[in-house]
Amino acid sequence: MTTDIAKTKAAAGLATLASLRTGLAQVVAQIPASIGGQSFLRLLKDGNWVVGADDTPIASGTQAVINIESVLSGYSCWTNRQPGQGKNENLGDEMWAIGSAVPPVHTMPEHHDPRTQELCKWKPQMACDIKLLEGTLSGQQVMYKVTSVGGVRALTAVIQAAMAQLDAGSEYVYPIIELSSDSYQHASYGRTYVPMLEIVGWMNADGEEGDADDGAPVAADKKIAPAPEPAPEPEAAPAGRRRRV
Repeated sequence: MTTDIAKTKAAAGLATLASLRTGLAQVVAQIPASIGGQSFLRLLKDGNWVVGADDTPIASGTQAVINIESVLSGYSCWTNRQPGQGKNENLGDEMWAIGSAVPPVHTMPEHHDPRTQELCKWKPQMACDIKLLEGTLSGQQVMYKVTSVGGVRALTAVIQAAMAQLDAGSEYVYPIIELSSDSYQHASYGRTYVPMLEIVGWMNADGEEGDADDGAPVAADKKIAPAPEPAPEPEAAPAGRRRRV
């Protein structure tokens, strides 16, 4: 009898793992976790979103879905050149996947600016894969990599909201966001733009959107933004369940 119970538990465990594997495979098929060869999503200094080396514009308010399984964290090392010293260069990126232990920043190797010989500091960096859901680039996979304080804060807030979905036992754990920007007046640099990643819905591994009736907490009632002053709350997204193609 004991052996039969053990076999039953083992079979149930394998079935659960198989189901999880199927779900993860669906995610990978729709929102690949691989970052190789992807274009980068960036917020320019003028507050506009663009994709790729040719700076293809992305309209403000464009919706996209974040693959939370692709989140990376670590550090980036850039030069800090002053006006007249030339364009800044990236001297190194060190990134780790979810679940990996990120070492303390002081253990990172030292880099010096090849022009000025100045010691360059490592700064926290985050990255994730995003699938655009609207516009001329709808369906395209892009990578969002940020080192700015505003960008790290915005992406961290989105991840924390996804963790809350997981804690609530919801299957809708992939945040659908709207891309926009806000700005503030910096004492030294003047008008400075920061990313706005407003959560407007949630998606499951099958690409279906959920609402409160599906058991997914409604999270479209606040903006995920690093702006110095709070922004007005947006209207909640219409209820319903649909599948993005």
